[in-house]
Amino acid sequence: MKSVVNRKAILVSLSLIFIIVLIALTSLANAGIDPEYWKSQKFLNDMIFTVALVLIGIVIGQAEGDNFYRNSSKGLFQSSYNGYNIKRNKIDPYVDKFSSWNKHLYEKEYYEKCLRYLFNDNGIKQAKLILQLDRTEIVQLENCPQTFKIEGVDRYFNSLTKAQIDAIMNVLDGKIKIRYVHDSYFLNAYAKNNNKTMYEQASIQDKLRRKKFVMLMTYRVIFTVLIGMVLTAFVIEQSEETNKLQSVITLLSRYFTLFSSVSWGFFIANDMIKDECVFLDYKSTTLEQFYLEVEVNKTFEAKTDEEIAYEKITALLKEGEINGTDSTNG
Repeated sequence: MKSVVNRKAILVSLSLIFIIVLIALTSLANAGIDPEYWKSQKFLNDMIFTVALVLIGIVIGQAEGDNFYRNSSKGLFQSSYNGYNIKRNKIDPYVDKFSSWNKHLYEKEYYEKCLRYLFNDNGIKQAKLILQLDRTEIVQLENCPQTFKIEGVDRYFNSLTKAQIDAIMNVLDGKIKIRYVHDSYFLNAYAKNNNKTMYEQASIQDKLRRKKFVMLMTYRVIFTVLIGMVLTAFVIEQSEETNKLQSVITLLSRYFTLFSSVSWGFFIANDMIKDECVFLDYKSTTLEQFYLEVEVNKTFEAKTDEEIAYEKITALLKEGEINGTDSTNG
């Protein structure tokens, strides 16, 4: 982190020096801004060249920065990566149970999202209890408090509005969506897939990274074009000496554009690596949670394929979607 601060400090210092030098040169040469220059073909050519320098600088800086921050032995990424590998190796003897546990994690995350939808978005404070009622009981709560038994115990429910009942029905009808994060995302350090939870963000990690990269690059291009409009519009009274000075100012401006763009690419790489570390730490935390539930606390028992198949068949039989068959051989 210290190197990042130093790079920013150096860039700010050089930017200040560049501006001071530019002011001195243009003042001594009696230069001023000519807005008509912005309409000329030369200005368009200068801007195209400047934007090209920015893009080239950012790409080079981002690539070098990614390599630097990712491979630094004392950097954040290596720390997160080593921590992940420790957790990954620890669960290796139980990895065959991970798929079943991951489905359990999805169901838990889905349930929590439904509760947030009911409680936070719709103000249903008894959401957990209400989800234990059947539909006919829920409908009776419209504008009328009721008493219902849950597991043989009387529970008291406040009345609900029509909109709140509709929200509950949305949950029961499966209209609340959450993407399933595949097993490989957690079991591979490099696998990739707001009010969203880390679980939800994990499924769109690639999209978030691309969006942030484009945003940072766009910001840099716009900033450079605005500065370039000012710098290239400086007009110095024509003479042999001032022509040389004009060339020096242009050269300094282009060097500064390239250098600052490379530095900006480093900053983008640093930001992207930090985001990647957040998700890598989330993977580590999830694997540790799996280890605790499966091996230490033994609060989760993975189901066999036969048990899963039996549950599916039983559910279909209850729904009448398949007919029961007598498997007894005569």
